[in-house]
Amino acid sequence: MTMTRSIWRDGRFSWGVIAIVVFLTVSLIAFDVAWRLIRLQFETFLIYCLLVDVAVIFVVGLFLRARRRA
Repeated sequence: MTMTRSIWRDGRFSWGVIAIVVFLTVSLIAFDVAWRLIRLQFETFLIYCLLVDVAVIFVVGLFLRARRRA
């Protein structure tokens, strides 16, 4: 599968692109809400948020990999 095919399929965006956009949107909204509610230094808060994002991506990746094998 080529890079163009993974982004664009049958004249529309592929589901992978849509999933990334949705994940980033939800992540940014959660970041904004948490930033307004939690008082931490920005650098510390950013590290925590990035760790949560990486953990979510890892868990979703494991779930998708297990689903492909089944």
